[in-house]
Amino acid sequence: MRKTLGKILDLFGIHRFVNKIRFFIPMLRKRRMLHEHGLKALIILKEVFEKNESFFWLEFGTLLGAYRDKAFIHHDYDIDLGILAGNKINDLNKIIKPLGFIKTREIFIPDKGVIEETYVYHGVHIDLLYFYTEEDNLVCYLFYPGKGEYWRDVIKTIGLLAVSYTFKNTGYEEFMFCGNKFFVPKDTDLHLKECYGNYNKRVINWDDEQAQNRLITEIRCFFSELD
Repeated sequence: MRKTLGKILDLFGIHRFVNKIRFFIPMLRKRRMLHEHGLKALIILKEVFEKNESFFWLEFGTLLGAYRDKAFIHHDYDIDLGILAGNKINDLNKIIKPLGFIKTREIFIPDKGVIEETYVYHGVHIDLLYFYTEEDNLVCYLFYPGKGEYWRDVIKTIGLLAVSYTFKNTGYEEFMFCGNKFFVPKDTDLHLKECYGNYNKRVINWDDEQAQNRLITEIRCFFSELD
């Protein structure tokens, strides 16, 4: 039934519009939680990563807000953090669960490993994005259903298509954000331009398909079952 309805909405070109209405109230709540508890979540995670001799950097919308607005973007609803795959904390879930973080999903590429983990802290959704080094670049992967595919149909069968985002590896440096220091790409200006182009131009209804360094691959990724 859901698949048939989706095809009908696609036929009329209103599927995305209907989804925006459907998720409007949940998104409002997620935005409120981000602005109330987001900074606390970042501070706790920073302490955990430092104790485990690892680090993360602010990424995507979180980085954009910190660098351009010196705050979380008003309409953003989650936190994006970049982590070098080689610096992955294997027992992270066990470490931060007692601190109030609940792991909700893990996404992996069979021949590569984990590409994303999501945790929730007091209603704040935090995506940990694992970056892989490729020559002088850093590459992370998100996911996207193939043309004519519905994620509910393929998520446990053939998987979703992996979407790569490639950035020049310029290293990292600390950046003051909301009274605390967090790592960001050393050439943040270049990093943001690679993804957003003119990132100083505000786009409220940003769509990931607009990203300039986005490439849909033929690689398939899968969701791990969580306890």
